[in-house]
Amino acid sequence: MSGNSRLDDLYNYVKKIHEARKTSDESHKDEEKLDSMLERLDTSLLVKLRAYQKDAVKWMLRRELATPARQSEFESFVFEGFNVIYPKGGILADEMGLGKTIEVLACILSHPYSDDTEAAPVEDASQLIETSDNVELQRKTDTLAKRMAEKMKGRSKKRKSSEIEEESKEQDATKKRKTKPCGINSENLRCFCDRNPDIDDVITCETCYSTQHVICVGSPSKEEEYMCPWCWTKKTPVRSGCTLIVSPNTISSQWIDEINRHVKSSSLRVLFYEGVKGRKYIQPKDLAEYDIVITTFQVLSVELSYVSVEEESTRKLRHAKKYHTPVSPLTCVEWWRLCLDEAQMVEGSTSKTASMACELRSVHKWAVTGTPIQKTISDLYGLIKFLGIEPFTNQAQWFRLLDDEEECYRFLAPILWRSIKTTYSIKSEYLLRLY
Repeated sequence: MSGNSRLDDLYNYVKKIHEARKTSDESHKDEEKLDSMLERLDTSLLVKLRAYQKDAVKWMLRRELATPARQSEFESFVFEGFNVIYPKGGILADEMGLGKTIEVLACILSHPYSDDTEAAPVEDASQLIETSDNVELQRKTDTLAKRMAEKMKGRSKKRKSSEIEEESKEQDATKKRKTKPCGINSENLRCFCDRNPDIDDVITCETCYSTQHVICVGSPSKEEEYMCPWCWTKKTPVRSGCTLIVSPNTISSQWIDEINRHVKSSSLRVLFYEGVKGRKYIQPKDLAEYDIVITTFQVLSVELSYVSVEEESTRKLRHAKKYHTPVSPLTCVEWWRLCLDEAQMVEGSTSKTASMACELRSVHKWAVTGTPIQKTISDLYGLIKFLGIEPFTNQAQWFRLLDDEEECYRFLAPILWRSIKTTYSIKSEYLLRLY
């Protein structure tokens, strides 16, 4: 059987399974809860979902609400005696142009971290998107247009730009309490910058007693003790209600445009994360306070390729200061939701991106791609590895499954959703507006 024919068979099988579930008694029981969750969109999303988008979002919510104890007959799969436990997530594979970005945003807005606790209100309704250049390190009022002009020229200007929060008086007082002028023994200085150790104020880690420049690592709030980036990597990740979105550089601005255009400004607090970049470390607890953090595969690649703390190499610089390899705060947070956009970048058995993505911890995982399979179904291995579905993270077990076509389709159906344009009568100008 040709590759294209097999892919068509897979997509048709997946469609048949979802249609069967939609008419099942179990689905009818879930509808009231799902409709209630979607009601949140009335006050947060500025665009009305089309019917096929609503179906996709409901499927996403079902996946996120799923538990091993609640797996339905459609999600029950046993492979060679191994009871497969599906993840709280999956592969959103709607064809390009059907509005996958809107569907992901609708899922985020419909299913926040805690349904019982309302998010703290944003003081200024214009505050929406911040950049990592200014978090903690520079709490000065500035507009999004100014901060992102070079990166986002010519992008959407419909939404009033956000403003960075001013640094509070308490933070100023805390900085004075916890920091002191440098001039200490330079051997205690453990920073990943190449700054002169005698120039700037430093702050001391309460765990290992090493010191860093305040300008490089920021300072904690009054109630918190300061912990250096390296000690954070040894600590249990901070539990967060934030969604981390990783996308290619070329479309990262699309997420910003879509949020500005389609989400009410007071609904989400968003950070465009540009990486450590030598002297801009963001404390994991600060990252965890956002609703959405957007970054790129390039940033992920750079940050997660840094050598480990135990194996880091050092080199001598002027002033007898040791240079320490930066560590990423991204791995120090347990994200509520992790979305890989254009997730075909993690396909294949040797994908470095897939391995890096597996270093990030989250409750829900989503692979978002309009082209989930490039050549053959075996390409999905990287996505299965990212989703962490056992025993198929073992490549030998994955190939054993591929030998049985029907079993392979049955395994993939619960975690794969795909809509195509020919199924719906949608005007082309609408498609272009959504993508």
